[in-house]
Amino acid sequence: MFLTIKEVSKLLRISERHAYNLVSNNDIPNVRIKGKILIPKEQLLDQLFKKEA
Repeated sequence: MFLTIKEVSKLLRISERHAYNLVSNNDIPNVRIKGKILIPKEQLLDQLFKKEA
């Protein structure tokens, strides 16, 4: 399952601009499909929980 920038910003409680910055810095996993930025949900959650541990 993939999340959009808007969904990620709501999930992480950050602005959409901050989410775009995280993507552009490759701080969160992302793929581009037909020009749309999508974030793999499982990879994002794995990365978040790994950083918390």
